[in-house]
Amino acid sequence: MSDLNVSPKRPRFFYGWVVVAAGAGVEFTVGALMQQVFGGYAAALTREFGWDRSTIGIGFSLSRLENGILGPLQGWMIDKFGPQWVIRLGLCILALGFLAFSQLNSVTTFYLSFGLMALGAGLAGFMPITVAIVNWFDRQRARALGIGQIGFALSGLIAWLVILAITQLGWRQVAMTSGLIVLVVGLPITFAMRARPEDMGLRLDGLTEEEEARLREQDTLRDRKST
Repeated sequence: MSDLNVSPKRPRFFYGWVVVAAGAGVEFTVGALMQQVFGGYAAALTREFGWDRSTIGIGFSLSRLENGILGPLQGWMIDKFGPQWVIRLGLCILALGFLAFSQLNSVTTFYLSFGLMALGAGLAGFMPITVAIVNWFDRQRARALGIGQIGFALSGLIAWLVILAITQLGWRQVAMTSGLIVLVVGLPITFAMRARPEDMGLRLDGLTEEEEARLREQDTLRDRKST
């Protein structure tokens, strides 16, 4: 009978940190292959097709506009299907965009293929990753979100390698390879994500019910002392 009164031990490792790592991995993949290396592709397209900065810049501007319009729809999709499924859809669209981009031969196909890439990057980007992390954390939320954003920052450190590959191997080859990397590396990472801790019999921050009640009591006492 005494064993029934023993509080369950807190897990040694909280699965929410796996979700954080997966989010950082997605941010790293998308950032390193697309968002941090747009300038390298722009220079290559200028050399091959003779397009000026404004022509290429319009493509980038359209992608920014697309991301702004996407926000409300993306929010609905996250609520309806869960952030991990939205991220997976985004990565598939991004990969398709890369493959189409590698075959472009006109300004029109540039805008269309880059639009697909921007749509995919948006769906797999900041908003759904943030929601995925927030679903797992409360008291450690700021720390978790900060760690989750490290992926994009680190992607800038290797962007020069992708730009070097564009110069040495050709932008078409790099774009096609990038699409395959998104599918082979980026997409599997998302399967480590889970929608919420309750689905795995866990609670926010990995706390047990007793720990959560004790922390709430401490917060109440602290608030009383501060008033």
